[in-house]
Amino acid sequence: MQNHNSKFKNFTFYIVTLIFALSTLNLAAAADLKGSIDRKTQELLEITDKINENQKILDAAQGQSRTLKGEIKKINSNINQVNLSIKSSELTIDKLELEVDSLRDEISDAEKEVSLKEKAVAQILREFQKGDDETPFMIFLKNKSLADSVFEMQNLADLSNGLSVEINSLKEAKGNLSGKLGETSDKKQNVQVE
Repeated sequence: MQNHNSKFKNFTFYIVTLIFALSTLNLAAAADLKGSIDRKTQELLEITDKINENQKILDAAQGQSRTLKGEIKKINSNINQVNLSIKSSELTIDKLELEVDSLRDEISDAEKEVSLKEKAVAQILREFQKGDDETPFMIFLKNKSLADSVFEMQNLADLSNGLSVEINSLKEAKGNLSGKLGETSDKKQNVQVE
C-alpha cells in the first residue's frame, strides 16, 4: 500500500513539474508577442494623430478661396488622408494578426493543460478503483493494524478529494479554452472586416 501511495505522490509531482516547465517556456514567447502588439498599438496611435492633423489641414483648405493653389492643397490633403487611412488599416490588420497568434499560443497551452488534467483525473480514477470495492469494515479487517486501516482509508479520502479538485480544475481549463477559441474567432472576423 505504501508503494502504491509513493507511486501516486511521484506521479503527482511529475504532473506539477511538467505544468510548471511548460508555463515557463511559453512566458518568453508570450512576452515577445505582447511587445509586438504594443508596438503596433503605438504605431496605430501615431497614424491616428497624423490623420487628425491632416483632417485639420483639409478643413482649413476648405475655407480658403477657390484658387488653383487652394484646390491643389485640398487634393493633396485628400490623398494624404487616404494614404494614412490605408496605413492605419494595415497596422490594425497586423496588430489583429499578432493578437490571433498570441491567442493560438494560449489555446495551445490551454489544450496541453486540459490534456494533463485529463490524464491526472484518469490516474486518480484508476487509483480510486483499486480500492473501490472495499468497505471501511473490509479495509479494517484486511490490514494488520488499526493504523494501517486508518492510513488506507485516509488515502482513499485523499484520492476522492484529489479527484474533485482535478475535475474542477479540468472544467476551469476547458472554460478557458472555450473563451480563447471565441476570442480568436472574434479577432479573425475583425481582420476580415478591416
